[in-house]
Parts: sequence; structure tokens; C-alpha cells
Amino acid sequence: MKDREDERIKRAEERFQVAVTGLADKNEGVRIGAAILLRTFLHEGNQQFYFQIFDLAVVNLRLQRTAQTLKDPVPEEHPEDDLFFDEEPEDDFACYPDPPARLTTLSQALIVVFKEAFPCAREVLKERRGAFRPQFLDASYIQFDNAYLAEADLQDAWMPQVFLRKANLSHATLRGINLSRASLEEATLGDADLSHATLRGTQLYRAKLCNAKLCHADLSEAILNNADLSHANLHGTQLSHAALNLATLSGANLTKALLTGANLNKAELSNAKLNKADLSESYFSSANLSYADLSKIEVLAHTERYLMEGSKTHFNEANLSGANLSGAILRHIDFSEANLTDANLSDTTFTHTNLEEAQSLENTNLHGAKGLTKEQLAVCKAKGAIVDEDLTSDPSQLIEASTMPLQGNNIQDTSTLSDAKQQEPPADATTHQAVSESANPPP
Repeated sequence: MKDREDERIKRAEERFQVAVTGLADKNEGVRIGAAILLRTFLHEGNQQFYFQIFDLAVVNLRLQRTAQTLKDPVPEEHPEDDLFFDEEPEDDFACYPDPPARLTTLSQALIVVFKEAFPCAREVLKERRGAFRPQFLDASYIQFDNAYLAEADLQDAWMPQVFLRKANLSHATLRGINLSRASLEEATLGDADLSHATLRGTQLYRAKLCNAKLCHADLSEAILNNADLSHANLHGTQLSHAALNLATLSGANLTKALLTGANLNKAELSNAKLNKADLSESYFSSANLSYADLSKIEVLAHTERYLMEGSKTHFNEANLSGANLSGAILRHIDFSEANLTDANLSDTTFTHTNLEEAQSLENTNLHGAKGLTKEQLAVCKAKGAIVDEDLTSDPSQLIEASTMPLQGNNIQDTSTLSDAKQQEPPADATTHQAVSESANPPP
């Protein structure tokens, strides 16, 4: 019995050596046959070959990239140039340093080997070591342009700086994958699971991510201009300084997402959920947020420098009709020329916000709003907003809102109170004295 097993192993090793030799042959047909032969070793009883097969696939896919002398994705120099992109390029390849590589018969065969070898090698590593470290199976810098990887199991794969342009990864399992600084322009990722994935600085221009799961993924500094994220789940996702100009996020779930410094100019966010998200210093100029849920969002002045430099979150010319901003904390917001028709801003706290400069405030709900001056409220009311009458006459409401401490650095923001003192003519001497004493208490 042992002799038979030894003989089987010997024959398998001989066949495996034939495949390895074939991959180095000058004839492409021989190399294709060798790649196909490797797949026959990916079954129970051949675990000793799994890692070698994976490494062979990776090395040869890297050679495919080297042979085409492609530039690295996401060059280090001036990545911020993409952040304010808000126009369509003149041609389809304007976003690429090089056009996507052509898929050859050999590269197709190698991609299939990789797709099947990775989960096999990963599970063996988990069994042997107890804990899996993705770097043990390094698949960085490989060429996957135009690859068909639909429904692939690449969970926890280590694939930074790969080329996956126009690749099909729909319904793929990509939980915990590292695709940082990879190039996935026009890739198809619909219904893919990218939860907890790392995509820092990744190029996803025009990528199709509709219905994708991106919960708690790291997409900071990623380029998602013109991407389709409709109905995607981005709950708790890190999107700080990401570029989503002209992106489609209608119906997307961005609850508790971190969007500080992100650019969503002209983005489509109708019916999106952004409740409890952090939108500090982000750009939504000319974006469509109609009927979006922005309740309890935070737009805070995180630092003293933020206050001194006059940084803002921009909703200028945005469509916020029917949007829900109730209970939000809004500091340094630009609402100039925005459409807030039928929007709900009840119980919202405003500081340094030009709400009165909105284009439309028809039926805008400002019940319980704090921090707006009497003059601002009067203008809002004249534009059709629904306001509490007592807020236009009770200066104590203004004082209460304007003296709230800033979160995170305990800086007192008293500029609203100062504005109130300068802009509000006191109703009588008693009121004037009360306001002065509350702002300047005796030593």
C-alpha cells in the first residue's frame, strides 16, 4: 500500500516538473498547455503543490505585465489632480497611463490557475499556521486587465498595485482584500463583497460597483470619479479625501461613513443614506442630494487651523430638496444657491453657515434650529422657510448655540455671538444689558 502511494507521488512530481518546464518554453502553445496541466494538481491529495502552483501563476502574470512595459498605476506625483475632476474626458483612454492590456490565451489560462490556486493555498496556510497572514501569498504587481474573475474567492488576497482594468469581478468574494493603489478603471464589481477591503489610493474611475458591499472598507484617497455605486453598502466606510466627482450613489448606504475632505461635486446621491456621516471639509457642489437622509450628520471644525483658514463644507448649488438634515451639527457650511425646498432641518445646529443665501427655502422646516441670527431667520422665512417665531425674538437661543464647545479640541466658538451683538439692535436697554453681561461676565 505504501509502495503504491510512493509511486503515485513520484509520477505526480514528474508530471509537475513537465508543467514547470513547459512554462519556460519559447513556444506559447507549450506554455498554454503547461498552464492547463497545472490545474490538474489542484485537488485533494496534492496539497504539496498548491504553493508552487500559486507562485508560478503569480510570476508568469508579472512577466505578462513586464513584457508590455506598462506604467505603474496611480503615480505618486500629484495624485490630488484627480480630486477636483468634474468633467468627462474627451476619449475612453484619457484616464489611463496606457490602454488596458489585451487578454491573450496564455494570460487567460494563467488567470484561471491563479483564481483556483489562491483559495487552495490560503486554506492550507490557515490549517498549518492557525492564523493567516495575507502577505504570505503575495500577488502584488500582477497583470489582470480584462480578466474574468466573476464569483472568484479572493478573500484576504494581498494584491496591491495590480492591474484589473475592465476586469469582471461581479459577485466575487473580496472581503479583506488589499488592492491599495491598484488600477481598476472600468472594472465590473457589481454585487461583489469588498467588506473590510483596503483600497487606499486605488483607481476606480468608471468602475461599476452597484449593489457592492463595502462596509468598513478603506477607500481613502481613492479615485472614484464617474463610478457607479448605486445602492452600494458603504456603512462605516473610510472615504476621506476620496474623489467621487460625477459618481452615482443613488440609494447608497453611507451611514457613519467618513467623508472628510472628499469631493462629490456633481455626484448623484438622491435617496442616499448619509445619517451620522462625517462630511467635514467635503465638496458637494452641484450634487443631487434630493430626498437623501443626512440626519445627525456632523460637519465640525476639527482644529483651530480649520477655523482660522475658513475651510468649509460646500453644498453650493446642490439639490437638497426633500432632504432630511434633522439633528445635524453644521459648522462652516456654504449653502449658496442650494435648493432646500421641502428639506427638513429641524433641531439642526448652525455655526458660520449662510443658509439664507440658498436659492430656495420653500417649505424648509427650521423648527428647533439653533445658531441662526434673527436677520438670517427673517430672510429664511421670507424665502418660504417654516421657522419658530420665538427664535426671531429671543436672543438667549442664539447665545446657547453659539457658545457650544467644538468637539475634539474644546475651543469655544464665540463668533456667532459676536455677530449677534453687532447685527441685532436691542429691543430695549434691559435686553441690551442682559446680552452684554452674558457675553462679558464680570471678573
